[in-house]
Amino acid sequence: MANDGTMAMTVKPTPVRVVCQNTLNIALKDTAGIYRIKHFANYSRKMDEAVMALKQVDTFVGQMRDTAERLLSRKMMWAEVQDFFRTFTNSQDEDNAKFERLVEYYNSETQSNAIGTAWGVFNTIVEVADFAKPATEKTAIRQLFGTNDVKQRALAMLS
Repeated sequence: MANDGTMAMTVKPTPVRVVCQNTLNIALKDTAGIYRIKHFANYSRKMDEAVMALKQVDTFVGQMRDTAERLLSRKMMWAEVQDFFRTFTNSQDEDNAKFERLVEYYNSETQSNAIGTAWGVFNTIVEVADFAKPATEKTAIRQLFGTNDVKQRALAMLS
């Protein structure tokens, strides 16, 4: 870091696990919640600001944990899961390919620990949105840089 204030430490709560420059770019794409501290020779007064930023991260992680626990504790009967998938896919019958795909993923081994809960339903939506289609350049870019609209809609419907 430069001591002249031209560079900054950046803190941002994100569910993205940063392992390389690409995932760092993804994590920093949305500027909401970003906290930057410019690096000057007298850095000590900025440490309080860094502590504040880390408290924001703790709050964000706590909110994520509370959401996960709430969804995990919400039990859903099979008929309720099917109704949710029908509503989510705008399908009134079981012959709809989107509905069938959700049911297939919901009943898969990856969801076995969460079947019968809203957490299992939410994770089914996430898994299908992120991994169900073969990766083409366009879908890979959408998965890496696109919006989380489908996941946010599912979370809102389950909350």
